[in-house]
Amino acid sequence: MEVVHEGDGTRCPPMGAPQIFLRPLLSSRPLGWNGMVAEIYRARQVDFIALHSEHVVSLQLRGNIDLLQQHAVGQGTRRSIKAGNINITPAGVARHWRYDGDAEILVLRIAPPLVESVSGAEGRESAAVEIVHHSGIRDSHIEYIGGRVLDELKLGRPASRHCAESLASLLAVHLVRHYSTAADGAGDASTKLARHKLRQATDYINKNLRNDLSLGKISETLCMSPCHFAHVFKQTTGLAPHRYVIECRMERAKSLLRESNLPINEIAQMVGYSSQSHFSTVFRQFTGRSPMRYRSDA
Repeated sequence: MEVVHEGDGTRCPPMGAPQIFLRPLLSSRPLGWNGMVAEIYRARQVDFIALHSEHVVSLQLRGNIDLLQQHAVGQGTRRSIKAGNINITPAGVARHWRYDGDAEILVLRIAPPLVESVSGAEGRESAAVEIVHHSGIRDSHIEYIGGRVLDELKLGRPASRHCAESLASLLAVHLVRHYSTAADGAGDASTKLARHKLRQATDYINKNLRNDLSLGKISETLCMSPCHFAHVFKQTTGLAPHRYVIECRMERAKSLLRESNLPINEIAQMVGYSSQSHFSTVFRQFTGRSPMRYRSDA
């Protein structure tokens, strides 16, 4: 069987041969994203050998298949692949893919220079870091990134480029930390937010105190998963995001109580509480005094 350079769109299977991944349903190539190409494929009865020039992360969106996967030369493994399962294939490694069934797959092609650059930023010798093949795994962080990339791909807007490239960098960091030859030492890497990311998060919080400030809303502004954001935010500030939001709301409320004559129910709404009683309860827990008592003492 000949090797197919997957995704180049130049090779066609012989008459009667199984379908192969050559024509995506949707591709980010026309959008000009840097560092990553995202494509959606729908395939049936796959049987081909692929050699990638990029690191490839594939996330199965729909369908259940029985997959036989092996090196171009060597023993293979057979496993059942379901929606949510992920395959990671390093650049330059030929793999034989064969399965019966229908599947819809999101394929993320990560440029090796991007992985090398984040390896350097992680304090590792990029030449010594290699991505390691994994098949049929589950990873909530990759699923989250894949879902965000899928959203940007379907939007297809110029503004999606910035977010998509941030997501590509996050995915590259995740691959280096968890799916590379350097993964065993990943726990020693810094898990703190970069200064500009912290400023972006805190600015967003302070400008939106009257609005919904759920973990998902805040992390979305940084193109991060809620779980990962919560972890690195606490590592950086010493506070969980939820606690930080409450402290910002209470500080704003104290300022408004001291410096204005606004009704307490209006102040409650301005700092994100639809109920004055709920606001008063939280304020008392935070300060030891009711809003009215705090104002009279100020």
